[in-house]
Amino acid sequence: MSTNSQQNTNLTSLYPVDDIRPIKPPLPVGSAWWVLILILIVALISLIMAVIIKKRQKHKAAFQNNTKINYVQLAREQLSAAEKLMSDSRLFCFTISTILRQYLENEHQLRAPERTTEEFLIELKESNKLKPRLKAMLSDFLVRCDLVKFAKQEPTLNELKELLNIALTIVEESCAPSKPETEQEQQDNLVPVSK
Repeated sequence: MSTNSQQNTNLTSLYPVDDIRPIKPPLPVGSAWWVLILILIVALISLIMAVIIKKRQKHKAAFQNNTKINYVQLAREQLSAAEKLMSDSRLFCFTISTILRQYLENEHQLRAPERTTEEFLIELKESNKLKPRLKAMLSDFLVRCDLVKFAKQEPTLNELKELLNIALTIVEESCAPSKPETEQEQQDNLVPVSK
């Protein structure tokens, strides 16, 4: 038992009893003005964030409206610049068909560039993004360009100019607001798909 009492004495000497201080009273809060100020700051920050988000949405909508004009203008400019390539009919047809395919993808979300002409025409037939008349023009345009690019057909200068005019017409008419076609016009403008 003497070892126990010796241990108790050692423990008591390590931890003196008077090291615990009495509990202090709570600090006075003062007034509730700081709570009101905090609420006002949070409300002000929320209002500022709402205004910033609203402005970004308006800016984004304005940018999207301008984008449509940019794709049309870009296609016009590229097609006009491609006119200089008419001396090399294969390069000319490759260039104008690529320009038109990129325009259709950007403007109308038609996946034209990464598809063959046949695959694209099948998708085009099922799509309602272009009028039937434009679908028929586009089908004829792409087939004629493919004949020059792959079958090494040699078109005349007038035929090349006609291809350029068709491409420009497709760009111009596809960006214009479309009026609903009558049933007779739809029947007249069916798109032929070669197999």
